[in-house]
Amino acid sequence: MHEKLKNPNLDTLTQLQNAIGKEKEARDQKMNATESGRMNNMEISKERPNLVVMANKTLRKSRENNSEEENEQNELELNLREDVGVGAEKKAQKSVYLREWRDKYLADMEKVIGQKRIQPRNLLSEVNYKNLMEKVKLAEDTHRMNGQVPKHLNSVLKKYRISRVNEPSGEMAGNFLAENGTGRIILSVAHLFNVLHKYHLLTGHRRSISMFNAMKKEYANVTVESIITFLSGCQECKTENKNKRRMATLMMSYAYKERRIDYKQFYQFGRDVIECRHCAYRRWADAPGKPTNAQRSHLKKYHMNVLARYRTSIPERDGGHSKTNDEESSQNGGRTTTTTMANE
Repeated sequence: MHEKLKNPNLDTLTQLQNAIGKEKEARDQKMNATESGRMNNMEISKERPNLVVMANKTLRKSRENNSEEENEQNELELNLREDVGVGAEKKAQKSVYLREWRDKYLADMEKVIGQKRIQPRNLLSEVNYKNLMEKVKLAEDTHRMNGQVPKHLNSVLKKYRISRVNEPSGEMAGNFLAENGTGRIILSVAHLFNVLHKYHLLTGHRRSISMFNAMKKEYANVTVESIITFLSGCQECKTENKNKRRMATLMMSYAYKERRIDYKQFYQFGRDVIECRHCAYRRWADAPGKPTNAQRSHLKKYHMNVLARYRTSIPERDGGHSKTNDEESSQNGGRTTTTTMANE
């Protein structure tokens, strides 16, 4: 090389310049890489606090979510425990209510049976039911073994037979008496309560005739008397019937209530005709019969709601007592008269 430098030529100078350029380029690349690394380190150091803050926020949010989930879970468990407690309490109350209802029903049915001069087939106490079933079993076994039945058991075997009942609910399962021919089940008074309660719920707390019609196809010894005795212990029916009785009392045509009707509020009285204010009804003044009877009958047939509102407004106005005199208009012989009556 030194020899070449002593005697330079064009090729040598070119090679030397190329080598110097490559070395300079390598130095510049190294400097650029160092500077880039330094800048990256500076940016990372600047962003590091933000990353730490973001990490802390994420961790805090995660903890809050976990805490909320735990609170929700605890609240759900608490509500579930409360619901279970309330459900158990209601179930216990219902059980006590049914037991008291059953005891009342059995006591009332004993009184009904005791009042009968002859033991009826359709009202069998538990003892009489078991005795009758034993006779039927003996008659069936005797007939199966010998082919003949004694005379004192022949009538029993003609009327009854033993039937196996298997309900999915398990409430009615076992051997029961049944009618020969129809196959309808015969129940004791104690078993009858369970069946009555079942059909009472199925019919939606309906009255005796509805329950009787629903049960008579399957059970032979259901009577309206036993159903009425059963219904006397239903508190829901008592409440509903009490409200119905109040409404019926309100709508009943007692004399003192009829005198409270001010017919001028419902009718327009002319010289020759009486016109209803709520419909196109008209009645001639000289028509036969008492005018007030026709007017009252028309109101009850076609304007009961209006009449009911009118009647209910009177006790509110009078404090439950009739302290004022109302006027009742009547049309007699084409002449309008006004009669003042004291309410009782």
